Amino acid sequence: MLTVGSMSQRERLRSMVSTPHPRLQISLPVRLHPLRRWLKHWAPVRVIMVYRDSKAGDYAAGLAFHALLTMFPIFLGLLTLLGLVTRSSDLDLRVEQAIVNSFPLGMQVEVQSAILSLQHSAGTYGLVAVAWLVWTGTGYFSHLEWAINRIYISPNRPFLHQRLMGLGMICALSASIAAGVGAAWALSEVKVLSPVGFVINWLILALLLWSMYRVVPNRRVSLHESWPGALLASFLIQVLNLAFPLYLKVTHNFNAFGRGLLLFLVLVTWLYLVSQLLLLGAVLNRLMLGRVPNIGRSHEHESDSPWE
Repeated sequence: MLTVGSMSQRERLRSMVSTPHPRLQISLPVRLHPLRRWLKHWAPVRVIMVYRDSKAGDYAAGLAFHALLTMFPIFLGLLTLLGLVTRSSDLDLRVEQAIVNSFPLGMQVEVQSAILSLQHSAGTYGLVAVAWLVWTGTGYFSHLEWAINRIYISPNRPFLHQRLMGLGMICALSASIAAGVGAAWALSEVKVLSPVGFVINWLILALLLWSMYRVVPNRRVSLHESWPGALLASFLIQVLNLAFPLYLKVTHNFNAFGRGLLLFLVLVTWLYLVSQLLLLGAVLNRLMLGRVPNIGRSHEHESDSPWE
């Protein structure tokens, strides 16, 4: 049986545990306060603060995993659909090369081998591959909508509307691949355009992301509110693709792992970074909107929130 003394001791221990501990406050010198205020309102710092505040980095991890599961089914379905419509092996090769070229240099051989093996194993299941494309593609863009809606503080679309939006984005992805095929042909035929190949690919990707930032969020996003994030994210993704071979050379030993495991590790890393950049562009566009009605996010009313 518990005595009064033991009960009071338990209550004291409980109060000690439940009492919030004061935060450690680090005060800056007075002469640095103007710099602190300036940094707080500087655009790049605001974007980083909002990116942290919106938990976009956590959403990027889920997007990267979903993209890893759906990437090859989407590409396989697009190639199968193209083969059923055009019956042109030359065009199939051009589209396949455009898809492979969208990956960093250090990954292109492995990605091409993976696509070829999938094509051989699924060659007799054309309609199944197309249905797989529709289901997995719309599922990925539904997940992307969920993540961007968290940034915009918007509710999600109903299931059917999500899938219709995903179909539209699959069409936009197909159009960007077609533009990439045309750009690759132009760069190979007109040598004078070779120095501007980076800019051409950047603009093609920017158009795809611009359509994504306008269509995917479940709210109206105008042209001038969507192009800043599209230009920033597409530029950073292009830079990432250029720098990624250096990362592979420094951190990975191709003889230390099996090629399949290595491709998995590299793809996960690359997709995670690309997902981070996609959501960073969405955060920048979110800042272009200013404040929006709160839909269940308590930090929207905090006095020190960077959303203000």
